[in-house]
Amino acid sequence: MGSFVTVTVNVSGGTTPYTGTGTYTTNVSSTTYTVTDDNGCEATTNVTLTVNALPVLVATSTSSLLCSGETATLSVSGANTYTWSTTEQTATIEVTPTSQTTYTVDGTDVNGCSASTTITQDVSLCTGIAALNNAEVFISAYPNPTKGIFYIELTSEAKVTITNAIGQVIINETMQAGKNSIDIQHQSTGIYFVNVNHNGKQLVIKLIKE
Repeated sequence: MGSFVTVTVNVSGGTTPYTGTGTYTTNVSSTTYTVTDDNGCEATTNVTLTVNALPVLVATSTSSLLCSGETATLSVSGANTYTWSTTEQTATIEVTPTSQTTYTVDGTDVNGCSASTTITQDVSLCTGIAALNNAEVFISAYPNPTKGIFYIELTSEAKVTITNAIGQVIINETMQAGKNSIDIQHQSTGIYFVNVNHNGKQLVIKLIKE
């Protein structure tokens, strides 16, 4: 038992004044209190405290990364009633942040015990077409964000490497000039990087899979 609680000891009967009455602060789960009246008579009681664990709140989002202006649903579980930093008092809320935002939610369980947690919603500007130019090659990747199928358009042959956010290579191949179809439907949602190498020059496009 880590938390301290207040115990008030009162008595009736006997002869006043009493010793042993009053308010005590304790963190012991079971304590015996003795009260003595003016005649030396004693009364003893044992107080057993039940300590309930704090609720453990788990908050999640329907999307790890939003484009600015998009909406995600935030959910929380682990308690009975909730209050978000948005002032809403439901287990789920919808948010439409324009930049990375951290939300706080407080939860209270049936025992009146409370806890809080936070969840950060990441947001990207997400231009619809990511396009890069240099003197030798034009590259565009679209749609961005993608649901899994997207296209890379090249004006010249180039080596294309696609990696996920932790650097694992998903695709590594030489692509021809023109429109190349790429399928990452079986990959996890999140951020990917399209690395285009042409004649020793490197261009990188950040791609978002929803």
